Amino acid sequence: MCGALVFPAAVRIVVFQAFRILDSRCQPYDRKSREAMFGCSLEALNANEAEGRAGLTQALKPFDEVLAVRDYLGGPQPSYSDFLVFGIIKWAAIVSRYPVIDDSTPSGGWFERLQQGHGGYAASVPTVRAVANPA
Repeated sequence: MCGALVFPAAVRIVVFQAFRILDSRCQPYDRKSREAMFGCSLEALNANEAEGRAGLTQALKPFDEVLAVRDYLGGPQPSYSDFLVFGIIKWAAIVSRYPVIDDSTPSGGWFERLQQGHGGYAASVPTVRAVANPA
């Protein structure tokens, strides 16, 4: 389910935004390889903020149903499934210029719980938004 739902939604948020923050010496290879992989320009693949958030929200609906009745996908404790989906969303959250997940949804609460695990290590990872707009 993760590969079929969450990853394609995240790719539309991530690929072009990640390209824009690459060192200019790396951009030609990144563009050529990603455009060959996806069969379109990076700009065509890119979702604007509204489309990106809506696409990820839609992809997370089946997860929201599970997370509405339990804390983690695997039950009372995080499992491989949780970390697999979390990694994809965290990737998008790091490189995106906008917040990618709605904190008020079950998946938003789950995402925050996972970010705060292990002493809040994942929550402390810098994001493009934080670096571009330091407090």
